[in-house]
Amino acid sequence: MAAEKEIMTAEELAAYLGFSRNWVYRKAEAGEIPGLRLGNRWRFKRSVIDRWLEEGLKIEGIRPPRGRAAAAEVGLMGRLAEGLNFIKAGGEEGVTSADYAARFKVSLATARKDLNELLRRRLIRRRGGGRNTRYAAVG
Repeated sequence: MAAEKEIMTAEELAAYLGFSRNWVYRKAEAGEIPGLRLGNRWRFKRSVIDRWLEEGLKIEGIRPPRGRAAAAEVGLMGRLAEGLNFIKAGGEEGVTSADYAARFKVSLATARKDLNELLRRRLIRRRGGGRNTRYAAVG
């Protein structure tokens, strides 16, 4: 497995954060994302971005509503932050990937991708298998 690049382009940062390249450019131009402009190109240091996320710096327009601070604390943004809160609201029973897909109006493949990312971060747990697979918050 190749080591992750320390210096990222706008395209790489967009993929890393799960947003569009244009969104990254707009936020960088506005000074809302820590980066360095070199001529007409932007560069972003992965360790600075990670620290920025860990410190809970909010990006205007994607801040989770009040009462959802836990998602912000672990550096989740956008749909993942809302997804974690949706799963927490499901309680011990949990939610299925179909529930998640319906709630966020995304495909099952996208729902599974989001759920796998939350699993990877150990924020949720999986129970069952196949169509009976359910996801619940950890703790």
